[in-house]
Amino acid sequence: MIKISKEEENYIEKYIIDNFTVNNREAKEWTDGIKQLIENDIKDIYSEIQCISYFRKDIDFNLKIINAILNIYIYLYDRQKSNSSKDRLKELFLDFHIEIYGKKLLEFKHLQRREIIKQNLLKHLTQKLQKMLDSQTLMLASISHDMRTSLNTINGYITILKEGNYSKSDELKYINRLNDASNSLNTLIQDILDATKISIGDINLNISKFWLGEIVMKSINSVINIAKKKELKIKSSIDFFPYPFYGDEQRLLQVLLNLLTNAIKFTNKGEVSLRVDIVEDNDEFSKILFEVRDTGIGISKDDIDNIFNPFIKYNKSLEGVGLGLYISKNIISKMGGVLKVKSSKNSGTTFSFELSLKKDRLDFNILNSKKFYFLNENKNCLNREFYDKRIDHFRDNSKDTHFFANENRFITYLIDKIQRDDYIAPNTITITLRDGKEREYDAMVSYLKSTGFFNNTLFILEKNNSNFNFKNFDHIFEYYLDIFFYIKNIDNKNSPNILQSIKMSNFKILAVDDIESNLDILNLFIKKYYPEIEVDIVTDPFKAIEYFSKNDYNIIFLDIKMPIMSGFELIEKLKSIKRLPKIYALTADAYRKTYDKVIELGFDDLIQKPIKLEKIKYLIGEVLNDRRYH
Repeated sequence: MIKISKEEENYIEKYIIDNFTVNNREAKEWTDGIKQLIENDIKDIYSEIQCISYFRKDIDFNLKIINAILNIYIYLYDRQKSNSSKDRLKELFLDFHIEIYGKKLLEFKHLQRREIIKQNLLKHLTQKLQKMLDSQTLMLASISHDMRTSLNTINGYITILKEGNYSKSDELKYINRLNDASNSLNTLIQDILDATKISIGDINLNISKFWLGEIVMKSINSVINIAKKKELKIKSSIDFFPYPFYGDEQRLLQVLLNLLTNAIKFTNKGEVSLRVDIVEDNDEFSKILFEVRDTGIGISKDDIDNIFNPFIKYNKSLEGVGLGLYISKNIISKMGGVLKVKSSKNSGTTFSFELSLKKDRLDFNILNSKKFYFLNENKNCLNREFYDKRIDHFRDNSKDTHFFANENRFITYLIDKIQRDDYIAPNTITITLRDGKEREYDAMVSYLKSTGFFNNTLFILEKNNSNFNFKNFDHIFEYYLDIFFYIKNIDNKNSPNILQSIKMSNFKILAVDDIESNLDILNLFIKKYYPEIEVDIVTDPFKAIEYFSKNDYNIIFLDIKMPIMSGFELIEKLKSIKRLPKIYALTADAYRKTYDKVIELGFDDLIQKPIKLEKIKYLIGEVLNDRRYH
C-alpha cells in the first residue's frame, strides 16, 4: 500500500496552486482527493475531474490537467522505494487516463460516427425532400394545366352559346363538349379529394346491396365512345350473376372506369378487353376476378415499380395528374384485394384484382308464372355472353320466355298470337337497340300499344349511348337489366324508373341553398322527370323555417354550408317544429366526418355536389313509392 507523506502532500497542493487558478481551500480539496485515490483507491476524483473538464470545454485547461497528473505521478513514482509501490502507481496512472481520456476518446469517435451518419441521413432527406418538392411542382403544374384546360373549354363554349348565331347541330355539339369538360374537371377534383383522404386515412367504404352486372355494363358504356374515337375494339367476357352482392358499388365502378380509361388512353391500335369471372363460389361468397387488358404501349421495368405511387405519370405527354392507379390500389386494398399489373414495353398491359363478395340470395318464384319476350338483332353485340346467359336463366325460371333475333319474325309471331282468343300478353317485352333502328323500334312499340293487347306489358329498351328521343317505351336503360329489376318491378308499371308523366297533386319538395344557381339546377332536375311536383326554393334559412311551419313537405333538400345559418343548425330548428319528412343534405364536402355528422343529426343521406340528375330522379322515385311518405 502507498502512503502519501506530509511533504508529498504539500508538494501536490503547491503544484495545484501554482498551475491552476484556485484558492488554498480548493487546492486542499483537490490534494485530499488525489491522496484518497492513491492511498485507498477511492475514485471519486475521476468524476470530479470529468465534470470540471466537461463544463470548462477548454483545451488548454485539459492539457494542464494531463500535465499536472503526469508530473504528480512522476514525482511520487521517483520517491517510491519498492517495486510494488511503483507498479501500483503505474496501474493508477493508466486507470486515470483510460477512465478520463480513453473513454473521452471513445465517446468522441462514437460522436464522430454519429455525426457522419447524421450528415448522410440529412443528405438523403434533403435529396428526398427536393424530389418531393419537384414532384409537387410537377403535380401542381399538371393539376393547373388540366383544370385550366377544362375551364377554358367551359368558358369558351359558354361565350359562344351566349353570342348565338349557330345551328341546332352545333348547339348539341357545344353542349356535349361542355359536358365532357365538366366531367373531366369533376373527376380531377374527386381524384385530388380521394388522394387526400387516403393520405389521412379517411377513405371508407359504403356497403350496400348492388348488382355487379349493372356496374360492369355502366363501366363499359361510359368508355365505349372514347374507344370508338380511337378506332379501338372493346371486348368483354362477363360472367352472369343472377343475384346481388354486398359492397361499395360506386368505389368498384370508380376503379373499373379508371382501369378502362387508362387502357384506352395508352392504346393507339388494337383492343381493350374486360373480363369478369367467378373463380371460387360457395353459398355465402363468390370470389370474382376482374381483369382489364390492352394492346397498348406497355410499361417499362423501371416505371412499373413506381406505377402505383401518387402523381407518377409513366407517359408525361398524356393528360392526367397520375392519381388514378394510386387511388384504385388503395380502394381495392380496402376491399380486401390486391391490384396487380403485368406489362412490358410495347407489349400491352394487364391490370387485375380479385374480390370476395358476399351474396344476397333471391327468391325467383315470382318469375315462375310470368312471360318474357326478348328481341336482339345484334348478332355480335357487346357482352353477348352475359346476354345469352341471362336469357337461359329466364328460360329456366319463367313460365314462358321467347328470344327473337329478327324484328320481322318477332312482329309476325305477335300478330299471329293476338288473333287467338286465349292469348295472354307477356309481362315484359325487352328490346336491345340496334344502331340505325331507333325510329323503327319506337314506331313498332307505338303500334303494339295501340292494339290494346299489351296494356299490362312493360316495354323495355336496352340501348347504348343513343341520343334519339324515344317516346313509347316504358323504361329506357343504358345497359342490360339484371334479374332484380324484373323481380322488383314486374307487377308495377308505376315504378320510379318509368319515363312518363305521373300526376302527384299533393307531393311537395322544399329546397334550401344560399346560392340561387344551385337551386335553379336542382329545380330543373326535379321538373325534368316530375313536372307536376310542387317545389319551393328558398335562399334564406329563416324563410325556410317559415315555409316548413306552414306546409307539409314530402322531401327537403338542404345545403349544409350557408353563411347565415348552417344546415346543421337549421335541421335542429326544423326538428323542434314538427316531424321531419325525408331530408337530404347537399354539400361539396366529401369527407367521412361530414357524412357521419349528417347521419348523426338526422339527415337521411348526403348528396355530393355536383348533383347528378339520376340521383335526384332515384331519390324522389323512392319516396313516391313509399306509402309512409304520402
